[in-house]
Amino acid sequence: MGILSPVSKPLMAKIKKDFGGISKTQRLALELGTAIHEEQLFTGAPDWNVFYDLPAPITSREAQAFMAGPVQELCRMVTDWQVRNSEEQDMPPHIWDFLREKGFFGLVIPKEYGGHGFTELEHGEIIAQIGTHSMVAALTTMVPNSLGPAMLILKYGTDSQKKELLPKLASGELLPCFALTEPFAGSDAFGGMQTTGHLSVEKAADGKTTMHITLNGEKRYITLAPVATIAGVAFRAKDPNHVHGAEEEAGITCALVKRDTPGMDMSHRHRPMDISFMNGPIFLDNAKIDADDVIGGPDMIGKGDMMLMDCLGIGRSISLPNMSLAGGRLLCTVLGAYARARTQFGFALGDMKPLHGHLARVAAQTYMINAGRTAMAQRVDAGEKPSVGSAVLKVQSTTALADMSRAGTRLQGGKAIMQGLRNLMGMLHWGFPVAETVEGDNVMTESVLVYAQGLKKCHPFLSREIAAAEAGDSKTFEKLLVQHVGHMCANIARTLAYGLSNGGGKGPAKADPFAQAYFKQMNRICAAFNVASNITMAVLGGGIQKEGKVSERLGRAYANMEMAAYTLRDYNQNGSMAEERPIVDWIVKTKLYEAEQELKDLIDNYGEHSKLAKAFMRVVIFPLGLRNKKPSDQLTTQVAMLLTHSGPVRDRLTKGTYIPKDDPHNAVAQAVHTLELIEKVEEPLIAKLKTAMNDRKAFRALMESTDSFAQMRVKNLLPEADIAALENVAKEKRRLIDVDYYKFGENYRKGISANPL
Repeated sequence: MGILSPVSKPLMAKIKKDFGGISKTQRLALELGTAIHEEQLFTGAPDWNVFYDLPAPITSREAQAFMAGPVQELCRMVTDWQVRNSEEQDMPPHIWDFLREKGFFGLVIPKEYGGHGFTELEHGEIIAQIGTHSMVAALTTMVPNSLGPAMLILKYGTDSQKKELLPKLASGELLPCFALTEPFAGSDAFGGMQTTGHLSVEKAADGKTTMHITLNGEKRYITLAPVATIAGVAFRAKDPNHVHGAEEEAGITCALVKRDTPGMDMSHRHRPMDISFMNGPIFLDNAKIDADDVIGGPDMIGKGDMMLMDCLGIGRSISLPNMSLAGGRLLCTVLGAYARARTQFGFALGDMKPLHGHLARVAAQTYMINAGRTAMAQRVDAGEKPSVGSAVLKVQSTTALADMSRAGTRLQGGKAIMQGLRNLMGMLHWGFPVAETVEGDNVMTESVLVYAQGLKKCHPFLSREIAAAEAGDSKTFEKLLVQHVGHMCANIARTLAYGLSNGGGKGPAKADPFAQAYFKQMNRICAAFNVASNITMAVLGGGIQKEGKVSERLGRAYANMEMAAYTLRDYNQNGSMAEERPIVDWIVKTKLYEAEQELKDLIDNYGEHSKLAKAFMRVVIFPLGLRNKKPSDQLTTQVAMLLTHSGPVRDRLTKGTYIPKDDPHNAVAQAVHTLELIEKVEEPLIAKLKTAMNDRKAFRALMESTDSFAQMRVKNLLPEADIAALENVAKEKRRLIDVDYYKFGENYRKGISANPL
């Protein structure tokens, strides 16, 4: 035993008791997936160059052609309002045929199996573009390309499964779904799983034996289940007769079950917030399959949790962030125009400072989501499986979508709640709770996946200390303990120094001076996070895994730094444009403020038994008090103006939004057209009129008059062509702010407007 044995021996026992004996699922979470960026944040002294090492995002010609062709054509064919008000509550058959024909269900399946072989970045952009127009079509496309059986077959399937099934999945001949969630298995998808599969052997007349699995259970919230022809089903394999191995509990297993399998009932639907995408339960009543239907064959029985842990991140990394981006792009496109067209008290909404917060939040969070989803897709394309980072992005992007949706609804007021083809807020406002609860509610994701998993996976020493304690290796444990204490002391000194100077250290080499200044402030938060995390772990021990609010606050602190880093990276990668600095400034200021508030709340809520730790952290982390403030009103106004006025920033925020140039009945096109008329026609003519009148009081009275155009003509204030042009702009503004209304009876039920756009 070493000199540290009086300390290390009881500490080893405590760590083994508190953190040891982890479940198979927890061990898989540590072993599978990568956390290259998150590991840097946990050190307290991140090397930000790691965040910048990703290559520039590139979209292939094939993907560009697909977005310019089939994606645009799909959007022209479908509207969510028509689907929602149809008798079938479904997209019509010709659209399903189109999705199959153009390979929308095989976006990421390799070309050798008949798919497009697009990268995850390209896949995500396709989903985002469809999502700006149709949530139903986007969700229908999204599922087979994320956690559908295709990805599991591609990585774990047998050669025969790949050759037989992948081409059929790519072509849409087979339409897949994946059944994981159950009544008692939501966020805890593995621990609460009650669906079982009993293994048995049957002998045929020719003497050959076949292993079967009999499935019983209930799945729910399964997207595409009502129309899927094949389902991936996760279940607990039971082997009481040891036909497969020595264990009676063989473990989580994933198998392929065809729709027409006796005992398989997929005939029901859910109504998720009345967004009419296909989603429903699956009931299994003695549904018998062959063991060869297990993904990967019989050898993969009991390895389903490993398979799912390895592949679940695609939904969090790609699908949900890009659906959130779609909502942000749509809101940016419409709200910026609406705020210029709608007037109250003689002012356009966009000129009213109390509303600038709504506009700024929409603009800034759309920018942030785009930055995060780009970096995460590139990480996946580079071969990473960012298990912790994907959870961060899922929470941050879907929470942002909820906030943006509320902001858009508040800004549009009554128009936002009157459903119809003109209402672009309603479906979005109903849809964001779906995003927040997919793959586990955000509260659970933050406390379990973001921090608790991150602590064990990303902490510089903890996982190795646990392993040494479990193995009884005191020599290795003592060595790690010394390194851990030294590392912690260095971070305490760094946190105190940075707290006095409001930052320090270095940013990435590629960052410009504007970004470098922020990275220095972020270094302070990261060092403080490391100190708070280590002290909290020392105080609570293994209880930190149960203290959800503690995990939630610590997780948010470093998640905010990750999103700030991606925002700054995106800004630099896009050329460090001066026009983008206000929006980047707003985002990073907000993230620094929120991260600091989480650390403050953590300290404020320490229990009575840890007064010393509470006092120590307050002195070290906040030697001069809180240092970060929310964005100023002036900055918020700057960002709002970027959204309400044409320019490179608005163009970037709205890029990828479906805007049909040849459809006069499209509300998004109406918004874009109206903004263009305001800027190119109305404003120059109003300026001309103001100059001609040269009387501010008379000009204001004219503009507030209900018969202003008649007065212009009587007083000959402008040429007739100019007055007619102003009248046309007024009509187009009215078309933009109008809402739908209906006749009683069948038209109301079918959503057929009495005043179509």
